[in-house]
Amino acid sequence: MGSYAVSLYPVLKAIKDMGEITPTNDKQTKFVEKYLAFGDLENVPELQVWVSLDAEELNQKLVGHGFQSRFSPFSSDQFGILSLLEIALQWLHAGESRVINAQNNRKYSGVHLDEADTSISVYRSWQHSHDVVSWRTKDDLTMVSVSFADRPLLGFALFDYVASIMVGRSIIGYSGVIFPCVSLHCTENMQWLVNMQVGYNRVAQATQENIIKMDEHGMEVKSATEMVMVAMSAVAVPVVPQAYIIDRPFYLWLSRVDCSFPLMVAYIDYNSWIGADKRDVE
Repeated sequence: MGSYAVSLYPVLKAIKDMGEITPTNDKQTKFVEKYLAFGDLENVPELQVWVSLDAEELNQKLVGHGFQSRFSPFSSDQFGILSLLEIALQWLHAGESRVINAQNNRKYSGVHLDEADTSISVYRSWQHSHDVVSWRTKDDLTMVSVSFADRPLLGFALFDYVASIMVGRSIIGYSGVIFPCVSLHCTENMQWLVNMQVGYNRVAQATQENIIKMDEHGMEVKSATEMVMVAMSAVAVPVVPQAYIIDRPFYLWLSRVDCSFPLMVAYIDYNSWIGADKRDVE
């Protein structure tokens, strides 16, 4: 199925102050009841939002921030909302290059972060069958977490599942973590948002483009949510510590102090891993 990523914070930023939210399907209801009230938007200053009647104005923003998605021209009763999340993170100390012999019998470029140089914590969630390994970044607010994936997940289901396994019982740690270098670029049609009523407007289209890059120095995540609105009125633990090696598809997510749910989540399949022949690794 391939890799996939999703972030709800740009969606929240786009609609939270536009008026009363009226869900029209079960996913929208869950989104409003579980996430809208706990968006913690003040703790994510990297969020930006623009509203315009001119699609080209919003497209220029997309181009300027390195996204490929584009708005089509709006009809007389439509307007667009563009919401961006861009976060650049550095590891506490640069990792060492490694080769990962993955379970699909291919070699991939990997990174080893040693526990001595990186604040690594490990826990086991009651709702997930694999260890979760997390480490802090230089901003001292944002955590990166990984755990083997039991199955591929998409969209709201992926986000909801990862949000449910963010806490658990701490266990004995590993000596470090070895993960693949990642280059992910994906776009989703967020069909589950369509027809949601926001104030005096209705969501006609919603798409999200997500980019994740991760190597020995850190990671970069970028998310662009594009929404076309229709105005309904006037427009308004191991015994001997060892490295935790990610050698098969995995879930990846970013969390932040004082934020109630993940900044972004991803299912990373082999198609987003960087091959060992593309980098000089040991």
